[in-house]
Amino acid sequence: MTKISPAFVLFFDCTEEEMERRILGRNQGIPEDNIKTIRKRFEVFIESSLPTIEYYNSKDKVKKIDAAKPIPEVFEDVRAIFTPYVPKKICSTGTRLKVLPFHRPCDSSSFSFHKISPLLRIEV
Repeated sequence: MTKISPAFVLFFDCTEEEMERRILGRNQGIPEDNIKTIRKRFEVFIESSLPTIEYYNSKDKVKKIDAAKPIPEVFEDVRAIFTPYVPKKICSTGTRLKVLPFHRPCDSSSFSFHKISPLLRIEV
């Protein structure tokens, strides 16, 4: 574990069967998108990443999303989780900015917090 203490850990919960169906159904012609490779990725996730999720779950830091739902519903669930974390003021000069979450990445490198999530956009 690291010395980082996240506000939360986002976990997209979905059955292996559903993930297999989605990966195989995306029809992108990626050679790695075959049952054997997909199942190996699941094994690696369970062995290497799931313990991290369990650790943060024991600290009540995991926010779970039912990722088996349709994509628009999953998006809204994610938006609801991130909305409280969107800053209302980000300038030390007191300039009020309009923050529009979940549209496209911020184009300005002058705002450091846009690196938190590529799903944030800021308009002055």
